[in-house]
Amino acid sequence: MLSDLTKGIIKENPLFVQLLGVCPSLATSGSLENAVGMGCAFTFVLFFSNIIISLIRKLIPDGMGIGFTFALSLIALFRELIGSGKLFGHVVLGSAYTPVLIFILPAGAFLTMGFVFAMVNYFRQKGDAR
Repeated sequence: MLSDLTKGIIKENPLFVQLLGVCPSLATSGSLENAVGMGCAFTFVLFFSNIIISLIRKLIPDGMGIGFTFALSLIALFRELIGSGKLFGHVVLGSAYTPVLIFILPAGAFLTMGFVFAMVNYFRQKGDAR
């Protein structure tokens, strides 16, 4: 019984688990180039980790590396586009666009993550209602 209690407080606490996954997102999603690089590195590490720890392969969800790269790229897409008007370092929105600089700063990562979490929760709830 005590084990079940501590599992929910520490090991399976959604806040702790989710925040661990947010750190690389905040650090690398300032530009799409960095996000794709981090996602590819994550996929590479995950691939070879799966080979090494093949005995517990059923505990690792399929496609996690691709999903991580997608999530980082989505966050970076919004941050880079809104924060600088560029994608992969190339001007996309033109000289008339005034960048919202907060989005390329660390605070912009938190704002973007909040928007993405809200969007994901909205679509999850909408799907659960069906």
